[in-house]
Amino acid sequence: MTTSLVSSASAGPAVMIRGQLWYAVPYVGYVTNVVNGANRDWIIPVLTVALFGYAGFIAARGALDP
Repeated sequence: MTTSLVSSASAGPAVMIRGQLWYAVPYVGYVTNVVNGANRDWIIPVLTVALFGYAGFIAARGALDP
């Protein structure tokens, strides 16, 4: 990585570049490879219905608990 300090022609020192990992989602690349093109047309609606169904089930079960 090349940086410059205050519009000068010299590159900034690498010590001034610092980053921090906030979160990581392992294996998400595999999911995006599967959910592509023609598969996306049916996978997204199925997952949406499944998640809303699960949320409804959890809400109904919570309402029935004393």
